[in-house]
Amino acid sequence: MCVTATRAFLINFLMNGGFIMTINKGVKFVYANRTIDEFAMGLASAIGSISRSGNVENRNIITTQNVFSNRFNLHGIKYDKPLTFDLILYKEDSSFINANEERTLKKWLLCNRYDWLYVYDQTDLSSVYYYCIASSAEMIDVGVYSGGLKITFVCDAPWAYSELIKRNYTCTSTLSLKLNTPIDFNQMIVYPSIVITTLSNGNITINNNTTGDSVVFNNCTNGEVIKVDFDADKISSTKDNIISRWNKKSFGFCDGLNDITLNGNFKITIEYRLPIRVGA
Repeated sequence: MCVTATRAFLINFLMNGGFIMTINKGVKFVYANRTIDEFAMGLASAIGSISRSGNVENRNIITTQNVFSNRFNLHGIKYDKPLTFDLILYKEDSSFINANEERTLKKWLLCNRYDWLYVYDQTDLSSVYYYCIASSAEMIDVGVYSGGLKITFVCDAPWAYSELIKRNYTCTSTLSLKLNTPIDFNQMIVYPSIVITTLSNGNITINNNTTGDSVVFNNCTNGEVIKVDFDADKISSTKDNIISRWNKKSFGFCDGLNDITLNGNFKITIEYRLPIRVGA
């Protein structure tokens, strides 16, 4: 072990009350469709920090004082910052991360776009996905390992996501179904993406009887493909003038059981991810 690593190890030992803090050797993750195994490295520190400060959920409560009393009227709740966390990587053979390896790692992890990060062999994170981008990278010493790389990730929202949920249905006239969508945040609506393939000419209606949402597409033609991303507010069709044939309404799921009714002759694919509270 080099002198620098020995010093860092002793500091960590003393700061933790003289007890050796073990690392999570063997934890793996995928980011931007590449696995950490490709680089012969491991994840030394999972989501959050040793102090667990990464699990503090901060919200901005928006109020004004009532002019007739000392009470404060609640107008809403706002998250001022997205979810952020650090990942500390180390080489599994305990060697230094040399300059060329550092460049390769940064090329992989510090890409210029949001991408999906997924921890795939730690039980309590097995179904959690992060849509994130790295904001910084720092070389550090990691316990008895002689060199590590700390990456700070910033997500696109104050939460993580479930795996992608995909459901396919065929409606020939009227179809009733129940969808259970457990959401970690109350009073939140999750908006899916849908792809509709019509099986005849006619109208199509999608109702969520639980939320009161009702989406209508009129005068559809046989074989028409309609795509709608309700979260991003995007719509397209293989036929012209879909905007004029749509009732301009959204469709989403609330927490718990959703009572859905489909009317028309069509196939539909519904895709969505549920928000997961992991420490915003």
